[in-house]
Amino acid sequence: MSAQQDAVALDWIKGEIRETLSQAQQALDVVAESPDDATSMRLCLTAIHQVHGTLKMVELPGAVELAAEMEELAQALMNNSVPDVGQAQEVLM
Repeated sequence: MSAQQDAVALDWIKGEIRETLSQAQQALDVVAESPDDATSMRLCLTAIHQVHGTLKMVELPGAVELAAEMEELAQALMNNSVPDVGQAQEVLM
């Protein structure tokens, strides 16, 4: 995809991605205050997964890679398999 097509694709989905990432951050804020809140962690993970899928559909490889890494980290948080939970949460925020 050309740079111009990338810009058009990103502009087309920018608002929805911004809103979805805001929802992920709000859910993660709840988890930071209540670490046992699995529902909020699942909401965060689902929102990041949605962003990842959207970026894949519009073929933005760099953004797809970043979203994949974010999703992987959120999944690790969900599975309690990160050594430093606070740092992992900070990275996602």
